[in-house]
Amino acid sequence: MAESLAAIILAGGASSRMGRDKASLVLSDGQTLLGRTLAAVRSAGATELVVAGDDPGAASQRAPSSAADVVFVREDPPRSGPVPALDAALEQVTAGLVLVLPCDLADPAVAVARLVRAAGGLRPGQDGLVAVDDGGRRQHLTALFRTAALRRGSGARSGRVRDRVAGLSLTQVPEPADQPGIWADLDTPEDLERARPGGAAPGDSGVPDIPDTPDIPGLGSWLHAVARDLDLPASVVVPGPLLDVARDVARGVIRPGAPTTTYLIGIAVGRSLAGGRESPAAIAGLVDRLSARVQDLALGYRPEGHAEVHSEDRPVEGDRP
Repeated sequence: MAESLAAIILAGGASSRMGRDKASLVLSDGQTLLGRTLAAVRSAGATELVVAGDDPGAASQRAPSSAADVVFVREDPPRSGPVPALDAALEQVTAGLVLVLPCDLADPAVAVARLVRAAGGLRPGQDGLVAVDDGGRRQHLTALFRTAALRRGSGARSGRVRDRVAGLSLTQVPEPADQPGIWADLDTPEDLERARPGGAAPGDSGVPDIPDTPDIPGLGSWLHAVARDLDLPASVVVPGPLLDVARDVARGVIRPGAPTTTYLIGIAVGRSLAGGRESPAAIAGLVDRLSARVQDLALGYRPEGHAEVHSEDRPVEGDRP
């Protein structure tokens, strides 16, 4: 592709279905959704990178997307829609061709490579390419345009991107049969879970049953909410053994030791799984084994230099010093 290439990444939406800002979500490889998309367009040869959205570096020190080659812009007024965001970003572009992408593609490297490859076949008079999903729907925010052609509709009063580009001659790029979901994006926590290594299968919420805690209504929902907020897969939620450990430590050793002991088990699990892609069953088995070891320790624990503590003298729930 002889013409210079720019990339506009739209990252300023409300993310209402995800429940939090999608651009800054951290994946299992340590990259944010935005950072991963920026890496994909860099690899494809884009030399001008414009993000329509807030700079995550303004609020966080851990923001690989805030590199010197990235320009951040906001539409006026903020969150007024993708068309004003697109036009604001387009003002920063001088390259002959421009990719337009959302920040939350499920696999941006594959999607970008497909568009850039197809751009080699653009003919005079064609204004660009647009992705088409398996249902035949055009994905106007996953596209590649001749920059001059895209500018022709700048300032359009409609808030819909399809109206903004309606007058352009766009070649459709269908979803390849051997790459289903190439144009898919991540709109919900369930989408994100499925995109993780070892994530839930399509149609599965990724939330396992917790049959061993029927006496604590709402615990499962709370733990999964915490895991989701910490960008952890649902498969790491294995409360049963940890509750047993916490109970035995609180009753048999010392109450403040309960949460700190389960924290240490979590550290041990993390060290054992570092760099791996273990199945939910493997994670559960590891938690079980480590919890059993700590339970044995707690049940037979005798502090050095202290007399044996009889069961009737051990602190129980509700006691106060």
